[in-house]
Amino acid sequence: MEKYKIIPDGIKDIEFTKRPDPVPYNYRISYKVAQICLILDLVVKKGGCSFQMIQIVATALTSDFDMVQLKLFIDGKMPDYSIIKYDPAVNYALQYALAERLITHQNNGKLKLTESGKHFCKLIMEDNTLLIEEKKSLTALCGKITENALQDLRKKWGELNAYN
Repeated sequence: MEKYKIIPDGIKDIEFTKRPDPVPYNYRISYKVAQICLILDLVVKKGGCSFQMIQIVATALTSDFDMVQLKLFIDGKMPDYSIIKYDPAVNYALQYALAERLITHQNNGKLKLTESGKHFCKLIMEDNTLLIEEKKSLTALCGKITENALQDLRKKWGELNAYN
């Protein structure tokens, strides 16, 4: 059985600077990397997904209200769901996950878990003390979000919120 390194070799070269205020957990890159990997593992399952889907689902994970709004949109009960946010922490986490080969960027533009990413998710799923609410919410979304629905969502968002 192939062994996976959860902490990459290159991490020893990273230096941290103590700051006067701690970074909240939901802005920590390690949390966002785990979140992204779980989105790809629990929501998408196969074929990968777009950057936009990761951003929208990650936004929904930030609060109960946003998750309820996303679920209502998916169920067709809220056609004006227009909360689309692009979180820079997700962007940084995507870059880190790509660099650490937890995810890969496919030729079709979609992001997909690698074998290392799948192993990372397996370790998270086996630990009942980690990301409890995130796992519950993402499991409930499994297979319910489609790229076509997200295209409609982005179109509505643009019509309601984007100005020339």
